[in-house]
Amino acid sequence: MHFHLTVGKSSSNQPYMVDLFSLPHLFICYSDEQYHVDFINRLCIEIISGKEPEQILIAFAINSQAESIIDSLEPSFVFKKFITNSSALQGKLSSRLFIASIFKEYKKRKARLDNQNATGNTTRTTFPLLIVLTDHVLDLVIIKGTKSSRQHFIELLAFGANVGIHLLMSGPDSYRNLLNQLARAQKGPTVKSNKNKKEKELLSDQRLGAELILSGEGLIFFRDRNSMEYKKLYAVH
Repeated sequence: MHFHLTVGKSSSNQPYMVDLFSLPHLFICYSDEQYHVDFINRLCIEIISGKEPEQILIAFAINSQAESIIDSLEPSFVFKKFITNSSALQGKLSSRLFIASIFKEYKKRKARLDNQNATGNTTRTTFPLLIVLTDHVLDLVIIKGTKSSRQHFIELLAFGANVGIHLLMSGPDSYRNLLNQLARAQKGPTVKSNKNKKEKELLSDQRLGAELILSGEGLIFFRDRNSMEYKKLYAVH
């Protein structure tokens, strides 16, 4: 099973595509806000192109500058939305509710899959692909005095792809810096697996996702999760 996304084009002007299922998450590092919004908008249009809501859904946790992305999509494709730079009064509560709603969907899917495996049912269980698209992810999950959002987010990073939940995370920090900051906020980068009850090291594992760097002058650098090398690409207009 594959789900290809065009992240750039090669020096020979050919589309460079990556398989979301093999990543399984993608972290996008950027410095120019408008460049990032344009890139994500194009990506979202490609994601839903030719699809039905029964096949694919997108959950958005983005700031108001990128809100136009949501407005450009058919509402039936939007699973959940949260504006990250909303007022301080509702921000903390809303961010917790957003993460909780994604985690609830993850647990529902996992329970269904576990039940199927327990009963020996060989019928393939399929779920709508759920893409969680967020920018400034640390503002979303690091809430003073609250660990549940961070723990749920980490479990989604580790196991979400098993039930069709993939994260496209954007921010000004590198992917490695994101993992390090989450690890410090978590005070121990571990999560318990319900299957074997053993703690597993997660955030030190760079294989959780791939990294895409949106640089100036239309240059894009892509690093696969199993590689230390970056491929130089060019923006798709």
